[in-house]
Amino acid sequence: MTTRRTRLSTRVPRAFAPALILCLVVTATSCTPTTEFRETVSTKVLMSAVLEPAADGVWDAVGTVMTLEGTEEIAPSTPEEWLAVRNAAITLAESANLLLTPRRFVDHDHWTGWSLDLADAGRKAMVAAESQDVDELFEAGGLIYESCTGCHNEYWTNDPNRAFAP
Repeated sequence: MTTRRTRLSTRVPRAFAPALILCLVVTATSCTPTTEFRETVSTKVLMSAVLEPAADGVWDAVGTVMTLEGTEEIAPSTPEEWLAVRNAAITLAESANLLLTPRRFVDHDHWTGWSLDLADAGRKAMVAAESQDVDELFEAGGLIYESCTGCHNEYWTNDPNRAFAP
């Protein structure tokens, strides 16, 4: 004896296909932001006032200091210190996106890559701070340094018109 299986069809009848396509197009285009970005400061000021202090908040949180008196390990030790590092990492990750706004945008290849690398490194630092993982935070700090240095070497140090100060 054979058992007959019934299968529900997930196919869309041909008559509904144009309507379905129209709905998808309307939905996709309605997701496009219509608000314009209003950059308040130059890229130089954004770097010195927001990105650099945020990076310093991650870099200064973990390290080793060796002196004649001995070795000192630096790491956050209180919930407040870990929260400060987390907030610096979030600021860094989100501010990296500001480098991609229309007035600051330079090119699709390297500028976008360095900016996204910085955002990823900031997120890695945030996760490390949330899990209070000193080693991961140190590694994230290295990734932040690599993305900052790489971008600065490409766009800043070779341009005599760009000054470090705002």
